[in-house]
Amino acid sequence: IFSSTAVGEDGTVYFGSADNCLHGVYPNGTKRFSFETGGIVYGGPSIGPDGTIYFGSLDNRTYALTAAGNLKWTFESGAVYGSPAVGKDAVYVGAGASVQAINSDGSLRWKSATGGLVGTRPAIGQDGTVYAGSFDHTFYAIGQDGTKKWTFQTGGPIGSSAAVGNDGTVYFGSADMALHALNSDGTQKWGFKTGNMMDSSPVLGPDGDIYIGSE
Repeated sequence: IFSSTAVGEDGTVYFGSADNCLHGVYPNGTKRFSFETGGIVYGGPSIGPDGTIYFGSLDNRTYALTAAGNLKWTFESGAVYGSPAVGKDAVYVGAGASVQAINSDGSLRWKSATGGLVGTRPAIGQDGTVYAGSFDHTFYAIGQDGTKKWTFQTGGPIGSSAAVGNDGTVYFGSADMALHALNSDGTQKWGFKTGNMMDSSPVLGPDGDIYIGSE
């Protein structure tokens, strides 16, 4: 099990596994369902406000299930290693060498190409900007219409999902051994060096402190 977990309003726990399935488990530990895909479910699921479960698989597809594990739709997105991000009117995934916006009915809204694999969960800013890093050493900011707003180069692949602060500052780690903080216009606010690469994702505390692990 490489996947993170998501917990539904009724306490059901959802997670993916290398057995090619997304599993739903009741709070008492009994199985609710196992939904089989054609590949490893590497990234964790995300739950929409209506209870829909979104996740991707290495079978090159993104899935939407009901809370009971029934298929709503599937979309041929490309391999998904990270979790989807649920926006107000679309689901955003890093799939293959791209970031994609998928409508609630499973149709493609837009696809923005990158120069390498996007293996993380996209982050959504307050203005709707979608942020994602790639293995091409580049961090991308993408507008709601799918056009690139700006890019930022790092010294290594980016395997860290981003976190967005209340002031619009974007934080993410990189294999260049730094935690990067960018302004909302793509300029660097600061960089903090650690002793090794950072594939984990930053978490922001209520006081604005930033927590991230390094290898």
